[in-house]
Amino acid sequence: MNRISLGFVPLVALLGCASGPTVPREQTCADVRVPTITQLDGHRLALNGMAVREVSILSVDVYVGALYLEHGTRDAEEFVTSAQHKRLELHFVHDIGREAVVRFVRWGFSNNDEELRSRYESQADWIEQFFEDYVAGDVVAFDYRPGRGIRMSKNGIALGDWTGDEFAQVFFRVFVGPKPGNRTLREGLIGGICNP
Repeated sequence: MNRISLGFVPLVALLGCASGPTVPREQTCADVRVPTITQLDGHRLALNGMAVREVSILSVDVYVGALYLEHGTRDAEEFVTSAQHKRLELHFVHDIGREAVVRFVRWGFSNNDEELRSRYESQADWIEQFFEDYVAGDVVAFDYRPGRGIRMSKNGIALGDWTGDEFAQVFFRVFVGPKPGNRTLREGLIGGICNP
């Protein structure tokens, strides 16, 4: 199983100081290969980090997360609050039911932003309709546009828009907040090593 071996250095930083053919076009994490550069509404986003989301009880890899940013960072709160275009991709490597996904999201909302949680409780309940059963090979993306919020898509097909910058912050803290469901996922997305 392949692993990224870049240490705790955001991929964006490497791309920014590299030139010519030495710039990697793809990175691999747990056999999931993604491009190092992507586009969102004409904005160039670079891969900030990748990580495996594991269900610790069963030691099963569920998905590989890939975070793209306009401006790379190793600071989770800067990623969450910065007004830049962002994309978080979940590449599923194992089948998982909708109920398990919803439980993870609910847990993340409940444990990572006490100040804003109650304000957005109804919106957090509302977005559950967009989650479904996933199979290995599915790719779910959350595209953030400043001032507009998040657009969720599955396998390139848009599923819905979640308006509001503040709600987007609450959602992204599910993955990289102070109490993430999986700490290695948090560390990998903000520029760490891809480890399960």
